Parts: sequence; C-alpha cells; structure tokens
Amino acid sequence: MPGVFLHPTRDPAGHSYRSGEVVARGGSEASAGDALESWRFGVDLFNRFYFWEAHEAWEAWWRAAPVGSARRQLVHGLIQIAAALLKVHLGRDDAARRLATAGILKLRQAATAEPVVLGVTVAPLVASFEVYFAPRRATSPLDLTVPVVRLDGAPPA
Repeated sequence: MPGVFLHPTRDPAGHSYRSGEVVARGGSEASAGDALESWRFGVDLFNRFYFWEAHEAWEAWWRAAPVGSARRQLVHGLIQIAAALLKVHLGRDDAARRLATAGILKLRQAATAEPVVLGVTVAPLVASFEVYFAPRRATSPLDLTVPVVRLDGAPPA
C-alpha cells in the first residue's frame, strides 16, 4: 500500500527490491521473451491483488509501446485500473472513480483498435470493470470479485 509500506521495487527494504540487478520490463533492451514474461508477471500480480506491484511491472511496457497503439492503451488502462483499486482499498472513492473512468476509457480505445491485445480479450474486461466500478457498494476490493485479466483470449471470469 502506498504511504503504508515501503516502495516494493525502488526501496532497498522493499519486498521486491533486487540490489544491483536490472530487471527487463518491456523496454527495447529486453529480449522478447523477457518482456513477455514481465507482462505475464504483472498480470499474475494484478490477479492476486498486488495492484501496486502490477503497476510497477507494467510501467516500462506502457512507456515502450508506440504512442496510440492498442498495446499502449491496454497497459496504460490497466495501470490506471490498478491505481483505482488501490484507492478503493484506501477509502478514496473519488480518486478511485477518476482513475477507473480514465482507465476504462483507455481500455475501450484498445478494444476499438484490436479485440485481443497481448492475449487479453479487451471488451469483456472493460464490461467487467464497468460493472465493478459502477455504484460501489463495498469498502474494499476484497469485498467484491475483482475482474481478472485472462491471457488466453477468453472473457474474464
């Protein structure tokens, strides 16, 4: 949790800090296999409610993707959704709604450009997030079923 725990990857006392190790996360210096592995790792983190860590895993993916591409829109949208879910957990519903609205818009743009991006069927994922963030009736993402990101092209569970 931001403001509660140390930064997971940048702080030497963070739980995912790797001293002196450069982790390839989708940038041009990474091999395609390394980059794809970091994308999948971010998906696994997100699906296990490690939203901050998922955001960190996807950051370089977002920055390295061509501007205006469906990949960039998908990853940026998921980063904003992850941040929105953190805000929900922190009880900051207004910030969560703003981030979720921006994230859903980016995911819609990705779905318009390509129906499946990085193995994700985007339109059903958008619909799941719209339902989740509509009128929120819970105080924590753990109180509701958060949509998962599926990499097999199937609709989210």
